[in-house]
Amino acid sequence: MTMFWSNFYFHNQRPMPDYDQRLEYFKWWKDTLKKKGRPYVVISGNWEQWFAKARNAVDRLMNGLPLKE
Repeated sequence: MTMFWSNFYFHNQRPMPDYDQRLEYFKWWKDTLKKKGRPYVVISGNWEQWFAKARNAVDRLMNGLPLKE
């Protein structure tokens, strides 16, 4: 499971434009995944960082390797 935390905003493209609501939802998913022992990685940063982290997570999963935070 890959978690995405977007710290940038595209006008009229976010289903939850309220920051506090997004943060609450993000924390709920993170806590739920931890409780269930499911692997995840948090993706954040600018576009280049986000893409590199996401690509690394996908590459690891495709090669049967565990995710790294």
